Order: sequence, then structure tokens, then C-alpha cells
Amino acid sequence: MSGAINKLRAALDAFVDALPPDHEITLISTGGQIRVRVPPTTDRVKLKSEAARFAPDGGANAFVDTLLESDKRFLQLAPGRWPVFVILTTDNGEQREEPRLQRDNTFMNDFLNRGGMAHAVIVAGKQIGSITDVVLNLTENMGGIRKSINLPTSLPDHMKAIAQRLAEDHEIMANRYEVEFSGDAKVLQPVVNVATGREGVTLKMSVRRPF
Repeated sequence: MSGAINKLRAALDAFVDALPPDHEITLISTGGQIRVRVPPTTDRVKLKSEAARFAPDGGANAFVDTLLESDKRFLQLAPGRWPVFVILTTDNGEQREEPRLQRDNTFMNDFLNRGGMAHAVIVAGKQIGSITDVVLNLTENMGGIRKSINLPTSLPDHMKAIAQRLAEDHEIMANRYEVEFSGDAKVLQPVVNVATGREGVTLKMSVRRPF
């Protein structure tokens, strides 16, 4: 067990090191209930200190509730920021959360509409449960990285790769612009034209991030 915990700590450390220093990170765990270990910060010393002493909490894994609460508490309150979940979890199939389709679909659609992204690494046992189902749905809808492994040996490499992907996506979006248009959904709306007056500029449009 101590070897697995050390690999988990090393994975968190590798993620913090690989993400550019101006990116905010919130470190949250779930073991029966949500626990905010480090609030949103760019302080790498604080993040690495918490990663170095990380230990799992006891109790049933309320994964979906923690996911929704984290979004409500942190991501929805920062509309000008790019909302991203990076999930590092185990799944041995012992705990299964009953799906609440309306709630889960509402969250998924709202997160997509906000340009959300999700990446995940799952350390899976011989059987898998609802955690894997939720993570699969989330990462596939967002177009994120998802790795399922049986042993924690490669955790640091996978978490580093996710941090590098986030940095690359952010760089891609650095000179992009979002265009918002509001109107009455019940009324036929005019065509929206987007143009630039600068020569040599090519416009590309996308409803997803990175653009």
C-alpha cells in the first residue's frame, strides 16, 4: 500500500511541475465527502507540500457528488476561466453509485456549453464500477485524455502528459477569441457574420476548446 501511495504522491508532484506556473490548481479529494486540500492557487510550494503528504481518506467514494460540488463551488464561479477537471482515481468495482440520469446529463451539457475539458487516469482493479462509467462518458464527450492502468507504476508519466497537454491547449487558445450571441430561442434569428479587417488572417470557428 505504501508503494502505491508514494506513486500517487509522485504523480501529483509531476503534474504540478509540468503545468506552467501561472496556471491555477485546486487539489480536491473524495472519500465519503468532498475535501478541499488546496484552494485555487498558483503557489507551487503549497501544492507540492500537500502532494508530498497526501493520504487517502476513508469512507465510500462519493465521486459524482464531489465532481458536481467542485464544479459548483469553483468552476462555475469563474466564468472567465477555462474549466478543466483532471481526475486521478482508483476503481475496484466494489462501490457503485446509482446513476441519476437527469442530474448527470444536465451537468454534462452545461459543462460542455461552458467549454469544459476533462482528463483522467484510472487505476483499475479486476472489476470496474460506476466511477469508470462516469469518467468514460466525461472524457469522451470532452475529447480529453483517458488512461486506464492496472498498476500505479506509470502514474507520474501519465499525469505529466496531461499537464503538458493542458499547457499545449492553452497555448493554442492564447490568441483565440470567443464570440457570444444571445437572442430569443423561440424567434428565428438573423445570420451572424464574423469577419476581420486584417489582411492575411484566416478565420476558423469551433464550438469546443481548444479552438
